[in-house]
Formats: sequence, C-alpha cells, structure tokens
Amino acid sequence: MTGIAKILTRVTRRGARKNGAPGKRGRAGFTLMETLLCLFIMVLFTLILTRIMETATNAYTKVVDNTNADVLLSTTMTFLRDELGTARNVVVSEDGKKISYDDGYTGAASEITSTEDGFKIRKYGKTTNLVTATNDLVAVCERFVDSEGDITVEGLAVGKAGAESTYTGIDRFVINKQ
Repeated sequence: MTGIAKILTRVTRRGARKNGAPGKRGRAGFTLMETLLCLFIMVLFTLILTRIMETATNAYTKVVDNTNADVLLSTTMTFLRDELGTARNVVVSEDGKKISYDDGYTGAASEITSTEDGFKIRKYGKTTNLVTATNDLVAVCERFVDSEGDITVEGLAVGKAGAESTYTGIDRFVINKQ
C-alpha cells in the first residue's frame, strides 16, 4: 500500500469499531481530512477546467477574427472591382492614397481614399466607411496605381483599426477596366 493510501485508510477508520459501528470518539459521516481532500481536488479540477476554457476561447476568437478578415478582404476586392471596373476619367493622387473617378453607370463623381481607419468612399455627395461592424476590422491599401488602362491596388490588407499587424492581405490586385 502506498503512503497516501495508508493515511487515507487510517483517517477513515479512526474512531470506528471493528464491526463498523461508530465508536465513542467517532460519528457516522466524513472526517475533516476527507472533506479538505475533496475540496482540494475540486479546486484543482476547477483550475484545470478554467485554463482549458481560456485556451479554447482564445483559439475560437482567432478563428473568428481570421474568418471575418477573409470575408472583409473578399468584400473589399469585389467592391473595388465593381466600382473601378466601370470607372471613367480615373485620377490617382500623387501619394496613391486617393482615386477619383466618374461612375461608369451614373456618371456621378466619386472617390475612394485609403486611410489608417479603412477606405472612405465618397459617392453622391455622401461619405461612408468600408468597415465591418464586428471586431473593428478595416481594409486598407498602400496605394492605387493607374497603369495601361488597368487599376492596380497594391498592398491590400485587413487588420484591426490602428494596429500594425494584419490578418490577411494581397500584394497586388489588378482591376481590368471594361
């Protein structure tokens, strides 16, 4: 018998008669040592379970953020392709952060600006943001380039607003004008 088993046997049998009836010193029920041991095991189990849940929650959060980033990247690419694919009179600013154009369908003057807080779209006199409602994810690009009739979006990336790191991105995205 191991040392712990001997102690537990001694503790549980203390004060009991051989026939199992309680002795003068003992009563039916749990001893203080048994209660403390049970409490210690429950606390240990709770700590382990808490650690496992924390790890699972962090992993889930990363998966959700990466999925949302992929969706935003795809949405941004689709938006830019739809907007700029039919654009007319395209003018890119010197720093490459702003592209002005006439909408190919309505002829309305429009512009898209890439800022640290995401894309700002100005169309029909209203300015809106291309940003997700969850987790403050934003899509940004390093610059727009108008070359050979096509528009190239360089350094398109998705990340948290104001953060240095990104979740996903693409180096170069070429939009063929129709």
